[in-house]
Amino acid sequence: MTQLTLSGEERERLEKEFRETGDVRTRTRLGALRMLCGGTHTLAQVAEAVGCARSTLQVWVAAYRRGGLEQAVLREKPGASSSPMQDAGLQQQLRENFAAGAFRTCEQMRRWLRATHGIVLHLKAGYYWLKSFGAKLRVPRPVHIKKDPQAPAAFVAGLEDTLAALPLRPGRPVRVWVEDEARFGLHTLVRRCWALPGVRVVLAHQRKYQWAYMFSALEIGTGRHVPLWMPGVDLGITTTFLEHLAASEPGAEHIILWDGAGFHPRPELHPLPAHIHLIRLPPYSPELNPVEKLWDIVKDGISNTIFPTLDLLYEHGLVPELEPFKNPNRVLQLLGNSSMIASVNASSIR
Repeated sequence: MTQLTLSGEERERLEKEFRETGDVRTRTRLGALRMLCGGTHTLAQVAEAVGCARSTLQVWVAAYRRGGLEQAVLREKPGASSSPMQDAGLQQQLRENFAAGAFRTCEQMRRWLRATHGIVLHLKAGYYWLKSFGAKLRVPRPVHIKKDPQAPAAFVAGLEDTLAALPLRPGRPVRVWVEDEARFGLHTLVRRCWALPGVRVVLAHQRKYQWAYMFSALEIGTGRHVPLWMPGVDLGITTTFLEHLAASEPGAEHIILWDGAGFHPRPELHPLPAHIHLIRLPPYSPELNPVEKLWDIVKDGISNTIFPTLDLLYEHGLVPELEPFKNPNRVLQLLGNSSMIASVNASSIR
């Protein structure tokens, strides 16, 4: 048992500093000293409570006994104010470089500091400064090298005019859909999963190369979902899906926004089912299609599971995962209110 004996004045100052400080490091040390003043906790108990090692706590106590609060808690770190990293101009350069993508890792930042400013920054200090800038580790979104970065914004800006120019039959309701298709197969899809600490996750994995495709269309406005499980993809199969979609409401004009896959028919080259109108999204712009988010949800649901046949994959994998999207409200949540969806809702055809 380790106990600190403080005078009334020292105890009052300790309490005052603990209440008023906003620095996490200082508050942790003050909290540890407060607990030791009570004489009811062991070093191990206090160390566990404040989240430090027992040896660290012993260093704080020894420092307090040598020089009081100034020595144990409130003293500035030696040399902190003289660090070249404290320079506001240098910090601004670092922020600008991060914003421009000049470096994406801590090591790249350290190399830049060493090469341009002669500053040798330890790895731990590098992480400290990254956090002080508000930087966070993020998974980058892959973008195709051929993508025109201006194309998505230009498409959205002209979407209302594109919709208005379609040859729609007067007097018929208009339905606007976003559509996509995804391949699902018997090769086990592996994704991260939860596990208790110390438990090693071992997963049986099947390598079986059989595939089929799920077509899916989400209606902007009412939130309807029209899926269709098909054995493959080609122009004939895609046209079958368009006929299936048109049959969901025969009295309406159906506008489909989708990508430029080679098995998607083109109005100028291929005959289309009656009352079907196609609009191609810009190349390499999956972020414009909300159905992409649906596939991510479905893959999460069927991952880490073995399905012996495609029929079982469909019945016990895809059907249960798509069941919630029979609810229009769930579909509307998935569609969200992106600029493209807002343009469709604001167009005159609605």
